Amino acid sequence: MKSIFLFQINLGIYLKDKNSEFSVLVDRSVGGSSILDGQLELMVHRRILNDDSRGVAEALNETVCVSNKCTGLTVLGKYYFRIDPVGEGARWRRTFGQEIYSPFLLAFTEVVNEWLLLEVSAFL
Repeated sequence: MKSIFLFQINLGIYLKDKNSEFSVLVDRSVGGSSILDGQLELMVHRRILNDDSRGVAEALNETVCVSNKCTGLTVLGKYYFRIDPVGEGARWRRTFGQEIYSPFLLAFTEVVNEWLLLEVSAFL
């Protein structure tokens, strides 16, 4: 069996050739790799019933039990795909990645005395 190295992908991964960039953004950590040129492999959830001797020294058989009935854990992820001309995919990966992971922007400033005098008693 061929050994495959998967790297942790927290936001996304992309491929490019001389004309285009193919980007994939994810909503959760997954394993990812490009074993062959032009191909991507993503692994959402690894589930095996026997130890495969690849590092954890145990079976990876997570289950969910509801009303005394147990089934294998199902993990669903969201994938966002886009094809851009070379050099233009990074902007989309950054901006859309922020929308996926940080939909709200929190901003802070120093408190000044004038603000304290406004006597705002409720938030709208």
